[in-house]
Amino acid sequence: YPLCALAVSDERPVSTQSTWDVGCLLVEQRRTRQRQQVESAQRIQRLNDNPFDLTAQAEIEKEIQRSNINKSYEAAIEHMPEAFARVVMLYVPAEVNGQQVTAFVELAR
Repeated sequence: YPLCALAVSDERPVSTQSTWDVGCLLVEQRRTRQRQQVESAQRIQRLNDNPFDLTAQAEIEKEIQRSNINKSYEAAIEHMPEAFARVVMLYVPAEVNGQQVTAFVELAR
């Protein structure tokens, strides 16, 4: 993916790169997740230094919730990547055997 490598090196937001394919999107998201995991591990280490502090306990709970959300998101990306891509559907009025119908036109590339 030459365009993907260029875009990843630029670190542009995914939303501005509508021409990327799903593979490139996954590469960018994997890189972001790895960076977030390192930051999360550092944050957890700071919180675990004083686990009986009430604010630390609240932050640990938030971190656990974030981790669960990220795992669900990763599973969704892995098992249903098509759900994260834009899909264009075209419906046109048509006549089949004298009967008016709405036809779906598949725009597969």
